[in-house]
Amino acid sequence: MYLNLFYGFIFLTGVFFLLEYRYNIGKAAKLSKNARYPASPDEFSGILIPNEWKEMQPLSIHSKSFLKVKWGTVAALLFSVLLLVISLTSDQFDNAFLSVAYLFFVIVESIQHPGNLYIVDKGIILNGRYVPAYQITSYRTEKIVRWHTYYGLDARVDNGFILKFSVKRSWFKNNFVVIESLSQLEAITAMLDEYGITGVHKEEQQKTAPANG
Repeated sequence: MYLNLFYGFIFLTGVFFLLEYRYNIGKAAKLSKNARYPASPDEFSGILIPNEWKEMQPLSIHSKSFLKVKWGTVAALLFSVLLLVISLTSDQFDNAFLSVAYLFFVIVESIQHPGNLYIVDKGIILNGRYVPAYQITSYRTEKIVRWHTYYGLDARVDNGFILKFSVKRSWFKNNFVVIESLSQLEAITAMLDEYGITGVHKEEQQKTAPANG
């Protein structure tokens, strides 16, 4: 009995995640219409999204990626409920549930929207979720030069700049993007500074670090 309740709790947690993600990306799509940055095609193209390092695409309720999330969430919920019922009525409950859990997380991964970054009123949109400025503890910039972890992964990433966010109570897997040019990075960080978000720039950090000995 307790094992059944535990498995049920895991399932309901997954369902909550799907519904919350669907709500957040819908809210983000509406807010992005009045974003301060990016606005022009050049600004969009200068933001590269890990891990495929493709140019950022506009977040719109009419885009294919958004519709994939919208209807994919419905399909995932229906399919997952069906699998849970099968596992609960199966003689091999433990093994069946492991298969259900695996398929459920595969479905969740498959319907996620491509990453994005918008500067909006009083906050940002990061990976399809609106984050108010007060929830952002800091941002960090770092140039991608030779010997850097990401150097060599893509020609456009080389000599670009990582812009990474530290967010309170966040489950973001990728909380960063790559900004292709210094002028774009400065435009973005100027807006973040307006919101009172603390910025840490790696080169400055190295200069102010105490010398050994």
